Amino acid sequence: MADKTTAPAAPAAPAAPAAVATSPYQVNDWVPVAKYLLAHGYSQQATAGILGNMYQESTISPEAGGPGNAGLIQWTPGSKAWPNQPILTGNARKDLAAQLPDVLAWNKATTDVAHLNQITDPAAAALYYMNTAERPNPAYANAPTREAAATALFNAIVANNWSTSGSPGGPGPGGGPGGGSPSTGISLDAVWYEPWTWGSSVAAAVEGLGGVLVGLAITIPIVAAGAALIVLGLYKGSGAQKAVQDTMSSLPPVVPA
Repeated sequence: MADKTTAPAAPAAPAAPAAVATSPYQVNDWVPVAKYLLAHGYSQQATAGILGNMYQESTISPEAGGPGNAGLIQWTPGSKAWPNQPILTGNARKDLAAQLPDVLAWNKATTDVAHLNQITDPAAAALYYMNTAERPNPAYANAPTREAAATALFNAIVANNWSTSGSPGGPGPGGGPGGGSPSTGISLDAVWYEPWTWGSSVAAAVEGLGGVLVGLAITIPIVAAGAALIVLGLYKGSGAQKAVQDTMSSLPPVVPA
């Protein structure tokens, strides 16, 4: 929970752990967030560390929370998010587009991003980000979940061969420009909601089916090659994302902060 540093004098008993979310946010929203951070100069490890914290805070959902705490990193209160407001409108795509530049600004104000980018272990990056940018109440930090999620998502980033581009930036104080790529330097249309890789797999399968039809018109070997393309198309891209789903579903339950 971003900037929640003071433990209550008499903290209430922790709520019963919630089941790990199965909404599309858990599986899909990490993709545009990861690509956005990488495009703004964050290393693979730093990106995964931030995502691991977002997983604990909001299950990587821009719609999480309410007036008291809100958004991807659970700004407390939500009005602390800057420069874009409002950040909760009920439109997930619009809210994600608003919150991502706010995350850059928050990171610039709270975290030594250069140091974060030098950390080579995603779990260690998650702990550093937790202690600098999130600053949760220690009683509810649930650091092991942040570390486990960061490691799982780092492995997915590497498996998908997504790399850093640009340089860390974001809005500067007083509305001035930050260093590096501008916060509008990447289109969310280019990264939004990659649905489980089956879309690309089906497209590849259609290409394979075309090979089958050509093969039928020519020779049996080409038919066999076209059939092989169907199998390859259905398999294509599914492995890395499936591994993420399996790993994320095995993570410890998120304990509400």
